[in-house]
Amino acid sequence: MKLRKHRWQHYFSIRSTYTFVLFCAVFYLFVIVIAALTASLWLPDKTPDANLQHNELPRLKPGTSVDFFAELGSLESQHVVGIPLADTLPNYGFVADSFWYAPRLGSIVTLAYTESGTNAVQKKPKVELRETYLQQSIHTQTFWLGTDPLGRDVFSRLILGARVSLGVGILGAVLSLVIGLLVGLMAGYLGGGIDQFLTAIMSLIWSLPAVLLTVALSFAFGKGFLPMTLAIALALWVDLARVVRGQVQSLKQREFVLGAKVLGASTNRILLLHITPHLGRILLILSCANFSTAILLEAGLSFLGMGISAPTPSWGGMIFEGYSHLMVPGSRWIALGPGLMLILQLISVNFIVVGLKKSLPKD
Repeated sequence: MKLRKHRWQHYFSIRSTYTFVLFCAVFYLFVIVIAALTASLWLPDKTPDANLQHNELPRLKPGTSVDFFAELGSLESQHVVGIPLADTLPNYGFVADSFWYAPRLGSIVTLAYTESGTNAVQKKPKVELRETYLQQSIHTQTFWLGTDPLGRDVFSRLILGARVSLGVGILGAVLSLVIGLLVGLMAGYLGGGIDQFLTAIMSLIWSLPAVLLTVALSFAFGKGFLPMTLAIALALWVDLARVVRGQVQSLKQREFVLGAKVLGASTNRILLLHITPHLGRILLILSCANFSTAILLEAGLSFLGMGISAPTPSWGGMIFEGYSHLMVPGSRWIALGPGLMLILQLISVNFIVVGLKKSLPKD
């Protein structure tokens, strides 16, 4: 009796742990999707592709805060005026009715901060005028994950890189689903010479490693988001088509399909309304697996320089940037953020695939 109770407790503990891990995986993907969709609203670097370069701030450590001076509030012509680095500390301050600042690279600049004010503003105390001027012209930015060798905010590029990863994964999975489903339905249901021809094509493509096939197709299609997505989809549809073909060959002998034939239903109607709904479970599982594989292939292509073109951020490209500066002191952590995000995303998708296999009912 005690042994049986111990077994139930052990089973309950394993099941609870797996449920918690699955919840964390779903929550992680949800947070990544929301962050990527709303990135332009809250990221520190709001420039296109988070490509604002500060050549005077290469390879800053994570968590470094920097003061920027932007005259008239323009972020396009901002200068570094305060950073806790080394002995040469740039600074800013006031002399009489003028504001001076020392850019990180350049000579001291002096500006009159009261010239553009009205008479009412001129009558305010100097302390209040100076405080207003500082609030309008000085802003502090914290580089939570530091900067890359070009002085770009790694955190902003990391979040924008999630858009590329998720976009390629979703679009690549959908395209491979459409191609694989169509080919598998035709091969499994029509049979005969069509089945032999399509099976030969599937066997030929299936014999090639997905990575090598994707690289070859990338050379043919060129760089860019859509060419890379198409190359990945054309490399991933075969496994899905083979499974669909086998399932259709089994389903077309079932009573509901034979009954539809007797009633005069067309081939398209039988495939769309009678056979395809019974493939929902396997299609969902394989599509999630292809989503994970597409993300990994995109990162690999970008790492090799055949994926997303600069300056668009990509996790694979960011890992390569960190890898190329691996021996530079203080630069080894640059690839840590995108590498960790990529690993967590792949693990999360794999946990979701396993959860779908266990939870979805079988036909």
